[in-house]
Amino acid sequence: MVEPETRSPSEGDGPREEVREEDLARSRDASSGAGLTPRGRLRTADPVTRWLTLAIVGLLILWLSGIVSALVFGLMSPSPAPRTAVERDLSVYSAQIQSGQADAKTWAKYIDTLITAGELSKANNSVAVALKSAKADKSYILAEQARLQLVEKDYAGSAKIADQAMTQAKSEYAALVAKYAASKIKLGATLPDSWGQAALLKAAALSASGGGPAAIKAFDAYLKVSPTDADVLVRRGALKAAAGDKAGAAADFRAALRYIPDYKPALDGLKQIGADAR
Repeated sequence: MVEPETRSPSEGDGPREEVREEDLARSRDASSGAGLTPRGRLRTADPVTRWLTLAIVGLLILWLSGIVSALVFGLMSPSPAPRTAVERDLSVYSAQIQSGQADAKTWAKYIDTLITAGELSKANNSVAVALKSAKADKSYILAEQARLQLVEKDYAGSAKIADQAMTQAKSEYAALVAKYAASKIKLGATLPDSWGQAALLKAAALSASGGGPAAIKAFDAYLKVSPTDADVLVRRGALKAAAGDKAGAAADFRAALRYIPDYKPALDGLKQIGADAR
C-alpha cells in the first residue's frame, strides 16, 4: 500500500502566495494601461484626445486672459446701475431716444432731467437736436430751453424763449381744436401744460432781472388759466408787497389760504406786511 504524500502547511501556501503576487502584478499593469500614473493622475494613451484637451485648455486660458485685460484697461467696464432717481430717469429717457421712439415730451423730460443733474452743456446740445427731430409739441422743448437759460442766468434770453413757447403752445392747441372739430369733438379751454410752464418761467426770469411789474403781469396771465394755484398766488403777492402794494399782496395771500388753509408761506406773507388772515 502506498501511503498518500503529505505536505506541510508552509509547502501548501507557497504557490498561493505566488499566485497573489502575479495577480497584483497584472492589476498594476492593467491600471497603468487604463491611464493611471504612479501618482494617481489620469492620462490618456490616445495622442489626438490629449492634444484636443490641451488645445481646449489653452483657448480657455486665452479667453479668460482677454476678459481680465479688458476689465483692467476699461474696455469692458460694466455700466454701474443707477444710484439715484435722476440717474434712473436719465437712463430711461436716453434709452427711448436712442431707440428712435422719443417724442417732444420725452425730449423735454430728458432735457429737464439733465438740467436737474447739472449737465447744462449736454442739455443745450439736446435742445438743438430735439427741436430738429420733433414733429409736434415743440412748445415743450422751448419751455425747457427757457428753463435752461434761466438756470444759466440768461434772464432776458429766458423770458424771450418763454414767450416763444407760450405762442407755440397756443398755436399747437388751436391746431388740435381744429383737428377734433372735423370729428365734431369739442376740447376744453385748457391750454397745454407747456403754456403754463412757460408763463411761470417767464415770470421767474423777469422777477430775477428786477422786472417786478412785468413779472406780476406774467403771473396774472397764468392765474387766469389756473386761478387756484396757491403757490403762484403767494409768489405774486410777494412781488406786490415788494412794490408797495400791501392791499394787493394781502388779497393774494388770503386767496391762497382759501385754497390751502393754514398754508405757511401765505401766513408768513401776511405777517410780513402786518395783515391778518381775515
